[in-house]
Amino acid sequence: MCRVAHVHVPMYDNLTLEQIVAQLEGHPEVFEYLPDGKELRKVPREWICNIIATIVGAPFVDWVQARINERNSQLVQDKQLGIDMDPEIAAAFHTSTAISVSVHSI
Repeated sequence: MCRVAHVHVPMYDNLTLEQIVAQLEGHPEVFEYLPDGKELRKVPREWICNIIATIVGAPFVDWVQARINERNSQLVQDKQLGIDMDPEIAAAFHTSTAISVSVHSI
């Protein structure tokens, strides 16, 4: 292990410390690097996730990303945040490489 991994894990209801630790079921080696019992709650959550991402790697990072995507999709559905778009306009939007830049002068 020569590179430390960083993973962004937002404070979402579907990414609690208990759920994160549950993902370690097949990775007992990670517990060698984590504090025991109640001490685990005393260290920053970000540090815990970075340790896990460093040792477990892509499977953990992919799991986190899937949980983020799941939460965001549910939020769009629950709050009706989606937009309807003409299929031709949507296709043009998705294939466009143009960018919009605003320059403000003081």
